[in-house]
Amino acid sequence: MLLDNALRVDPQIKNVVNLVRHRARCQPERIVYTFLADGETEADRLTYQDLDQSARAIAAQLQQTVSSGDRVLLLYPPGLDFITAFFGCLYASVIAVPAYPPRQNQSISRLESITANAQAARALTTTSLLHSLTQQFSTHPILQPLPILATDDIPAALADSWQDTQIEPDAIAFLQYTSGSTGTPKGVMVSHRNLLHNSELIHQRFETTADTVSVSWLPAYHDMGLIGSILQPLYADGSMVLMSPLAFLQKPDRWLNAISRYQATVSGGPNFAYDLCVQKIRPEQLEGVDLSGWEVAFNGAEPVRAETLERFAAKFAPYGFRRESFYPCYGMAETTLLISGGIKAHPPTVCTLDSAALALNRVILSTDQPQGTTQIVAQGQTGLGQKIAIANPHTLTHCQNDEVGEIWVAGASIAQGYWQREEETQATFQAHLADTGAGPFLRTGDLGFLQNGELFVTGRLKDLIIVRGRNYYPQDIEWTVQASHPALRSGCGAVFAIEKNHQECLIVAQEIERTALRTLDPADVIRTIRAAVSQVHELSVYGVWLLKPASIPKTSSGKISRSACRHAFQTGSLDGMIAQDLLPEMVEEAAEPALSSEPKLTVESLLAITPPNRQSYLEAYIQEQLAKGLRVDPAKLTPQQPLHKLGLDSLATLEIKHQIEVELGVDVPIVKFLEGITIADLAMQILSQMNGDTNKQPSTKPSFFCVHPVLGVASAYYDLAEALGQDQPFYGLQSPAILGEVPPKDRIEAIAAEYIQGIRQIQPEGPYFIGGWSFGSFVAFEMAQQLQQGGQSVAFLGLIDTPAPSTNRIQHFVQTLRFIFNSVLRNLGPYLGIIADTLITTTEERQLFQHAGEKANGKAQILIDSDSIAKIFTKEARLAKLFHPAIRRINQVSNAHNRAMFRYKPEIYSGKVTLFRASQQSGKTAKDPTMGWNALATGGVEMHTVQGNHLNVLLQPQVEGLAKVLKACLDQAIQETTGTHSTG
Repeated sequence: MLLDNALRVDPQIKNVVNLVRHRARCQPERIVYTFLADGETEADRLTYQDLDQSARAIAAQLQQTVSSGDRVLLLYPPGLDFITAFFGCLYASVIAVPAYPPRQNQSISRLESITANAQAARALTTTSLLHSLTQQFSTHPILQPLPILATDDIPAALADSWQDTQIEPDAIAFLQYTSGSTGTPKGVMVSHRNLLHNSELIHQRFETTADTVSVSWLPAYHDMGLIGSILQPLYADGSMVLMSPLAFLQKPDRWLNAISRYQATVSGGPNFAYDLCVQKIRPEQLEGVDLSGWEVAFNGAEPVRAETLERFAAKFAPYGFRRESFYPCYGMAETTLLISGGIKAHPPTVCTLDSAALALNRVILSTDQPQGTTQIVAQGQTGLGQKIAIANPHTLTHCQNDEVGEIWVAGASIAQGYWQREEETQATFQAHLADTGAGPFLRTGDLGFLQNGELFVTGRLKDLIIVRGRNYYPQDIEWTVQASHPALRSGCGAVFAIEKNHQECLIVAQEIERTALRTLDPADVIRTIRAAVSQVHELSVYGVWLLKPASIPKTSSGKISRSACRHAFQTGSLDGMIAQDLLPEMVEEAAEPALSSEPKLTVESLLAITPPNRQSYLEAYIQEQLAKGLRVDPAKLTPQQPLHKLGLDSLATLEIKHQIEVELGVDVPIVKFLEGITIADLAMQILSQMNGDTNKQPSTKPSFFCVHPVLGVASAYYDLAEALGQDQPFYGLQSPAILGEVPPKDRIEAIAAEYIQGIRQIQPEGPYFIGGWSFGSFVAFEMAQQLQQGGQSVAFLGLIDTPAPSTNRIQHFVQTLRFIFNSVLRNLGPYLGIIADTLITTTEERQLFQHAGEKANGKAQILIDSDSIAKIFTKEARLAKLFHPAIRRINQVSNAHNRAMFRYKPEIYSGKVTLFRASQQSGKTAKDPTMGWNALATGGVEMHTVQGNHLNVLLQPQVEGLAKVLKACLDQAIQETTGTHSTG
């Protein structure tokens, strides 16, 4: 089929804004986008008129605060708000920068890199994310100054204030970032001309019409989702039904059911999506499904596998799916999206090649038996004036017809280059053939060949790793690995992928620091690596090699040779091995998995077990589900392990979550898996849901959050939490630096902002009840100020036996030293052993529990990483333990906190302070009974004297008196806010 070489839209349409306004004028009431909130239920719709009005309102707001050409970050959850914000940026002539909003406790280094490279002037989001983003940004210097605007709060009437501007076709519309966690992000500059040209190419290749209905679960911040799912229906005048990626990953049948329900003609995704449907969808989930209207089932963004096409077509043929609907295609962000695609209604072309020849980059067709051959699926032809060349990547000359070479592309869909990356732009976008001088071409970094005009992609020249359609740069993952543990050598590791059962599997080869060899715990290091990669990249590590120094293969110029590492892994020839760990052999699931012979766990069967045994039974069940996802022996897991440190990737997490929800009929929020809860915690919360039991999580009172003292551990509050009683939820905030996973912060303001982020995971809105002892009082005081500044109410601020910091730095330093000497050092002797033991067990114990001790029965909850729970053990202590390695970490934390304390300059607090002052004050008694807080709290100071000195006021028996007074104060504050507080 010969494609037209001209755009089919009105010649007056020079940019995407013209296109949207044209649709709004001609068909204002036509619905273009529908969003399924849970992948099943319609939650929102946008007509052309809605889209135009919302975009104009957002643009008008932007025109008041930013300049034309500024970069604006888009941080949105799945939904239609992203779409209106994206077009709002285009209407305002600013450059949109789509990115995924970071979840709580997730590393945001990639987002920082993007923001710094783009020099973003503003961020846009929704009101639901505004506060959490503000809190997250406040602790990061690059992000903290960035103003954030919630676009769903902008009045529609503001649309009338929009000022139309003349947007040139070559003006940059948005930046598509392809990497960035190592500080070297690459933002592809996509122009309005690129968007219109590529949209026409897709339009012609897919043969879309105004009757085309599409369904998509693809993420909107990615090129396939943004151009293929949001821009294409607008360009073709069709309609699009959207759902979130999580909705699809959790239940793949939602995708096929939506295609059937809306009789979609176009839908698709990466190859893994089709595999997932084959593996996970059961016949009972497809009752009444009709896929006969599905005309274009596009497959791209990762290698297209012939086996996948055959398995999917065979499984879903009974539901009307036709093999000729498959549409393999090829593209990338640097070409806007599509490079090539097949012919609609023609079955995919599959080429069988001699494997040995292919390994030598030679193309030899084979008709032999499957042994020794490789099947390659054609990914179509290009069109609309674009050109594909196959070049020798070393000589930069044309390849012969029977040679595999690098795929080069030229045409109007090729983006303008990488933002602020001139050297990379020159190398990638400005290639010329050495033998003919033709160019410029884009060097794709992919290998392939042309046969009968069709493109076959055979592999990758660069080290890019593709998992489930997403690109991962190995240097980004290497950076994460080397930052995860102090025993790992910086710049001396390699990450690469191998293929196992048609899946990309991640391998880490990493050298150990010479100084760490004698004390190395290989199992701990490997666990840490898996957990870090899982948390930051949501990937599972298949294999880890730990190597002696100077063992990893390098090139002659001293660079890490990932290809040599891969070869060494496959041949077992790598020297310097210290330890290795591979997941059990991955077994490919059958096309139709057999039902387990073991009965499924049900609510009825679980509740039939005697109450004391339900918890352990459910823990064992969850361990078994996790073990399946991790492909490990269930015996290797314990109920005390935090889920986010097990190394689950995102897909396995969703599958396990769904399995538990389906079998037990409970709701398990995804954040429970991603942000620190343990197996025991999860079992307890599931039982609480099933029983309707609220005793474990009291709702009659709000939570009291208490900040750790200078050493960073919250175990000091164990006795206080127990003495407060069963009906008072109590959280002790503990420094995340205690476990050595992040550096300690040395600013009170930054510490307070981090802990506010933590407590909002438990209680999203105020009024808040917070407090602290010693150093914790300073942090609690700052938290109260920041909460008020953020529009939140603080109902109670309780400070335990701590003098107020002075606004005069010298005076503050002197009085703090005097207090430490008189109230701390003079009383320290009797408690050295207890302190040493508590610190060691708190920092070393990785068994994280929701309940801090049996007697507390769930009321003393100690937060680690701002949201995890730590169990505190009591043992006989010895002074020698003060020299334990765990104490050295404590020393680092306390040093940072001391610096924070001495440099803190407080501001005036408009609320009230409740002060609990110890009766035994050493040294010269202060003249001010409020210990200086009266000068800082305009709401006054309510002072209570409690028995004890500064150190033993939190220990038995003195703590009983403190708890009695504190409980009365909390109850009084709760009464004053009755009907308005949020429960813990």
